[in-house]
Amino acid sequence: MAQRASLETRDDLRRFIEAQLESIRQEWLGGIHRVITAPQGREIVAIERTQDHEGERAIRITTDENAPLYRAVDWDITHPHRQTELIDEVNQRLPRGVSINSYDIQSVKRAHDITETTHPEWAHLPRWGTYQYSDDLVRWLAEQYDRDHEFFAKARARYYELTH
Repeated sequence: MAQRASLETRDDLRRFIEAQLESIRQEWLGGIHRVITAPQGREIVAIERTQDHEGERAIRITTDENAPLYRAVDWDITHPHRQTELIDEVNQRLPRGVSINSYDIQSVKRAHDITETTHPEWAHLPRWGTYQYSDDLVRWLAEQYDRDHEFFAKARARYYELTH
């Protein structure tokens, strides 16, 4: 009985090792395939994936340790506001008794052509979801009102012209 358990354990170990070897073999063959099928004149590069001092994922494309790290943008950090939060943030910066609403934001966006393409520093449209806005847009909207108290009224009028 003990000998049989030992054989089963050995068979389990052998199957585990074979599975690991097959996985490594497939990974290597995939790498070889990428090199063989790469267009002529192209270079295959291995990229070091790491974290920077802020704990964000980053890559290094050079062996120079002093070279800067580049990372994917975290839109939730750079553009933390949905429209509701954007309105709240702007309203907090406007004088007492003055407030804007979603129609004002829609009007300003259309009148000033604010999209993720024209102003990526202000607006981002995720793959799934609604627009996200930056603190820079909050500041800009409040500054526009400070310069011209008719800013939002003018944007509404311009939006009306564009849509009618």
